[in-house]
Amino acid sequence: MLRERATRPRQQSVSACYGSERRQPPFDPAMMTALLLYAYCNGVYSSRRILTYRHQLVASPSYLKTCKPPKEPRDLLDHRLLTFSHWKPENSWTFVHENGMDKETLTFQPHFSMNDYTGLAPALAAGAGIGDLPPVVQPRLIREGRLVEVIPD
Repeated sequence: MLRERATRPRQQSVSACYGSERRQPPFDPAMMTALLLYAYCNGVYSSRRILTYRHQLVASPSYLKTCKPPKEPRDLLDHRLLTFSHWKPENSWTFVHENGMDKETLTFQPHFSMNDYTGLAPALAAGAGIGDLPPVVQPRLIREGRLVEVIPD
């Protein structure tokens, strides 16, 4: 029954809208609707938090030897910044003071941006600049010293 309901013609508009907004091939809307309905009917929710981590700005030691390392967030504007692409021309990073209350947001145009952290990791390790790399993406690069945290506090 779910498969029959999910394949009705109205799903075509969902597919067209999703494909044009995301700029990438969509998942089949019929399959996604059936999957979501099945999960909902069985008490399985897709919005559970599965992981939290502290964002880290990292760079290679070779990059940091060629320039003055940043001490404060605004110093980053003097560097080549690499970011995860959110399909926007500008990016921003928000820094939270160690007191947990004060925040500073840095808005910038990235030197290089892509929508794949595993693609950013080699660029950072090669000395392309400073970037945000989740610690779960290639953690060996930090363990081996090929990347170091910038502005750790």
